Amino acid sequence: MNGLNEIPIIQQALFLLQEAGSVNGIKLTAETGSLGRNFVQAFWDKFIKKSEKDVVFRPTRELECPEATRIHFLLSEYKYVRKFKGKTIITEKGRTVLNGGTFDKLYFDLLNCTIQGRKR
Repeated sequence: MNGLNEIPIIQQALFLLQEAGSVNGIKLTAETGSLGRNFVQAFWDKFIKKSEKDVVFRPTRELECPEATRIHFLLSEYKYVRKFKGKTIITEKGRTVLNGGTFDKLYFDLLNCTIQGRKR
């Protein structure tokens, strides 16, 4: 490991990839196709919540957790995940990252997409 797995955006990406790679994928809402409540709250609890004081506000939808929206968008944009039958599922490219254990390409793609977005 080269330490990339300790960078927060990589940890968030790996969490989403693991969930998308599960048997059921990540359920999306029927109305807007956003990440489902269970995923958003698990993401919030793992990466955003700093203390028990943060329990006062706990997101119930993707738009209330911009970090989840960002990582979902970035992974979709670079085709690590895709939408399929009301779920976000992992692609072969995403599965390669999870099974390979090296995150150089993932890190490059996440940063490149972020930089490209700022140039627009």
